[in-house]
Amino acid sequence: MGIEMQSLRRPCALLLAGALLAGVPARAASLDAQQIRPSGLTLQQARKVLSVVLEHQKFQMKRKDAHLFVEGPDKDAPDAHGYYSLQLYHNPPKAAMMYTLGHFSVNMLTAEVWDFMRCERYSFPALSAIQARVSARTGQRPPDEQKVRDELCLN
Repeated sequence: MGIEMQSLRRPCALLLAGALLAGVPARAASLDAQQIRPSGLTLQQARKVLSVVLEHQKFQMKRKDAHLFVEGPDKDAPDAHGYYSLQLYHNPPKAAMMYTLGHFSVNMLTAEVWDFMRCERYSFPALSAIQARVSARTGQRPPDEQKVRDELCLN
């Protein structure tokens, strides 16, 4: 009976994984695994990964009145720890200033995404699917969470 239960669990797990992957946003699909270099994500690819996180967090980047935009490094190179630092801004049309809505770090080798002001790592099925594709191409595993906290977090 134990062997029969194990053989039933595997198809169920595959169905569950398929259902989760079906929910990956279209933007994530544009991050083609073949386009990911073994040396890691480009800045443009890191922006796509962050856009999946922002959509998950309910930021509506495409609304005309939202005036949300992401800025990051001027060059296609991560920081010393292997992260691209990206900021989310809100620029209301009648305001004389911009508001910073978030500071994010995207790991170039694993696609881990951190909000480094709140010292939180994002984790949800669509992002996990992307991270698995990136890690498969780079051969890297996510760094130790405490090490990341020590390096990235401001608090």
